[in-house]
Amino acid sequence: MDLLHQNTLKTLKSDNIYLSQLFSTIPNNRFEFKNCDTACNPVNYLLKNRYSDILAQDTTRVKIQYSHPNFSVSDYINANYIQFDGLDVQYIATQAPLETSTFDFYQMLWEQNSNVIVTLSSAIDQFKAKAYPYWNYGESQERELTIYTLDENGVQLSANSDFFVTLLKVESDGKIITREIKLRKNAEERVVTQIHYSGWPDFGVPELEDFQLIFASLQRLYISGPVVCHCSAGVGRTGVFIAVDAILKLLKKKKNTLFHADEKSDLVYETVCKMRKQRIGMVQTPNQFLAIYLAVEKNLEYI
Repeated sequence: MDLLHQNTLKTLKSDNIYLSQLFSTIPNNRFEFKNCDTACNPVNYLLKNRYSDILAQDTTRVKIQYSHPNFSVSDYINANYIQFDGLDVQYIATQAPLETSTFDFYQMLWEQNSNVIVTLSSAIDQFKAKAYPYWNYGESQERELTIYTLDENGVQLSANSDFFVTLLKVESDGKIITREIKLRKNAEERVVTQIHYSGWPDFGVPELEDFQLIFASLQRLYISGPVVCHCSAGVGRTGVFIAVDAILKLLKKKKNTLFHADEKSDLVYETVCKMRKQRIGMVQTPNQFLAIYLAVEKNLEYI
């Protein structure tokens, strides 16, 4: 298998101006609220979105199919499907749940039959809340999820869901924490696995060797349904991870090269463009963009 075109990669590594210019040409970097009508509904905007400028666009958003006997429940969750031609695996890129959207998150897992969560953020980063610790319910303690909504006067309402979660097991190898979480609805039970890597700073890049730890953890799992991935906003670190994972799978399947022979097109650039058509803003910084190239190069020998 051919490696990256070394001259092009060398330029990306050494020339920050070239890297920034190339990154700036990728479309769909900023949100346009006209494409996010459902996300801007007052209930969704106030209760379901972690950041006011990072919303789920209507065309690819995941829809929750749930009804409650006492009040209306929105079908909105800040999550988008991410798909690539030629790959059997699918992804869902989503924000880290808020307390008011934790039920929606688990309901999405249930409806999508997803059994793997990739978590790339800590609950707290630089003294700021980045994720509601939806996984931290105390081992072997079953807890019922709460549904949240607003009434016509903007008053927050809540109700029980008859949907229960239990943290079954926690394992850690120092950098990766693996949790098994049981979901229960009525008489049906399912188990989902969370791969949690918290060593990746917001807007930053991880150690390249740590990608191998994440991928090794995933390779040990049987995956059903879309792989659900989130950081805090669900665009930066999430975008990098999905891009690297998808590119490595495409290279393994098609025996392709990252750079085409004519050097006018490369797989990393194309992949980020495809992701941004499905969730605007995926991959947030030039350094994150470069990290995709470097991580793929580092992991080529393992595919």
